[in-house]
Amino acid sequence: MSHSSEDSLEVKQTTKAAISDFQTWEKTKKFVVYKVIVNCDGRSWFIFRRYNEFHALYEK
Repeated sequence: MSHSSEDSLEVKQTTKAAISDFQTWEKTKKFVVYKVIVNCDGRSWFIFRRYNEFHALYEK
């Protein structure tokens, strides 16, 4: 952590994400979700995301 003369705070974090698996889910129709494992400063969790969510992020 470092402080500047402008009273701002800089925090450096190491964040990594990797797709570890995929699953087929079915609600009104079948679709694939990807299991994404996220690691940030010693903590780890997972989220599920659909392809169209990755595509929308890429398009931004």
